[in-house]
Amino acid sequence: FALLPNAITSISSSNGCLAYNAASNSVGVTKCTDAANQAWVFDAISKRIKLPSANVCLVSNAASLGASPTVATCSSGALNQYFDNCDNVVSQNYIKLVTKRNTAVYEYYTGLYAGSIVDDLNHLFIYSQTYQTLQVMSNGQCLDAFPSGSGYGLHTHSCDGTNGNQKWVIDSANHKIKHATHYNLCLDVDPNSPINAAQVWTCYPNSDNQYITTVAY
Repeated sequence: FALLPNAITSISSSNGCLAYNAASNSVGVTKCTDAANQAWVFDAISKRIKLPSANVCLVSNAASLGASPTVATCSSGALNQYFDNCDNVVSQNYIKLVTKRNTAVYEYYTGLYAGSIVDDLNHLFIYSQTYQTLQVMSNGQCLDAFPSGSGYGLHTHSCDGTNGNQKWVIDSANHKIKHATHYNLCLDVDPNSPINAAQVWTCYPNSDNQYITTVAY
């Protein structure tokens, strides 16, 4: 396929365009007619391919190579709706932070929580070995452990490689995410938290709450 300003044309099909079928909520190739159901628009900011007339977005199937695309309600966090020009793609080592209880750490309105493992930007992180930062893809901010009263709070904040609150060490051998600045402080997920919040806590060698594995995405 080739993405034009207001259509997606088929390279293999002469005068064929990707069209949306509202009755079956699916897409297929039909003769190009400039109709509203063929007027796909690429949003360069959100990296979505949208069909304004139906308010849906194109969806890829990453689990099946060569599978036909589908459509769904546009969602800013859905990875399967993320498209970009191949020339703009930069290889990144994305990870998920998976706990011993098979939940995953995720960001929501700058807070950190643990819940079901979901395939979206809120659950994806990039670890910078240079700056020792953990950046979440949903808002582009970094995990930040800040002094609060007699302890520490945890949220995401604008990434700053010189900010000591944002420096972390991934101890893969012991399945811990340790703070590099604040002594003996670890990322911790308490299953008894009423809001499933992630936090930072004193590091303990055999704590299930602190058993976190970085899983490559």
